Amino acid sequence: MTRQLDFMFKCIFNETRKVHEQLLSGTELTPVQCLIIELLGSRKDKTASQKEIEQFLMVQHSTVSGIIKRMEQKGLVRCIPNESDRRIKDVTLTEKADQFKDAFYQCNLIVQQQLTKGMSESDKQELLRLLTIVLSNFKN
Repeated sequence: MTRQLDFMFKCIFNETRKVHEQLLSGTELTPVQCLIIELLGSRKDKTASQKEIEQFLMVQHSTVSGIIKRMEQKGLVRCIPNESDRRIKDVTLTEKADQFKDAFYQCNLIVQQQLTKGMSESDKQELLRLLTIVLSNFKN
């Protein structure tokens, strides 16, 4: 059973990645960059600290640093020192990226609909509950 679960997770990841890549073709953006744009775009000030982005993506500092650097080179975000603590780097969405955020939201919505097609609302809630347990197993 364990091998089957591992294989299923791998297949689901691969399929969702393919759909994201198809929907994002021509944008030169990765699904992770889109998640960051969506996160920043959902905030009133369109800003988050790099630490908040690390926690949101559940990845290490060095990984987020590289992603943010590439996004900054593309003119999608701007990094500025935090006003109250200069050690903290705030990441702000640019106007260029802001115009994409609704399209990325739609992209993620399409993927979620594909993932849960044929499921009732209670099935979706149960799936989310179980996946939350699976994810928490890796944090302990």
